[in-house]
Order: sequence, then structure tokens, then C-alpha cells
Amino acid sequence: MNMEAVARLCENGGEECTAIFGDARSPSVLENAGVKDAKYLLVTMAQSSNPLPIIAQARQLNPDLKIFARSRYLGERDALLRAGATDAVFEEAEAAIAMGRLVRNELGETSE
Repeated sequence: MNMEAVARLCENGGEECTAIFGDARSPSVLENAGVKDAKYLLVTMAQSSNPLPIIAQARQLNPDLKIFARSRYLGERDALLRAGATDAVFEEAEAAIAMGRLVRNELGETSE
């Protein structure tokens, strides 16, 4: 939904740039983006946006699609899976892992 981001993609993408501008909750936008024939869909929306309608719509258009979503909290997992997500990454969990790494590094521990 950010036309400036779409324009930057095409500026950096060269002549073969394809970018779709629109609300991904709309079936026509997802169809124009090729969801019916896609193998994967990565849903990485702003925190204030609700990814559930996009996931559900994409799942209807392509039942075999692998849909991976980014979400803020682990507690949102069930709703994402019910909507049709294959799996999700949670900022809450990733931040906890990263903070644990910082502590281990401070203590001089290695990844082994």
C-alpha cells in the first residue's frame, strides 16, 4: 500500500521489474501477483495490520500454497494457522533468542 516503495523497487529492479500496488486483501491483487500459481507467500505486514484476511484469501486461491507469516506475539499462532498459514515467525520469540545470544556472548560462550 506504499506507492513510494513500489516505485523504489522498480528503480532498483531494472527493466524486468514487476511490482503490484494494491491491498492484498483483494482477490484481484493476489491474482495479479500470481498467487494461484505460486509455491510460497511470505506475509510480512506492518504490526498495525491484520494479516488474517490476506492469508485466508490466498489459501482460497491456492490450497497448495505454503504461507509463512511474520507476527508479533506467539499467542497469535493459532489464529494464523486457522486462517491458513503454514507456519509463522514471531518477533517475541526471535527477540528472546537474540537476547540470549547477547548474554552468552557477554559470558564468553561460543555457539558450540
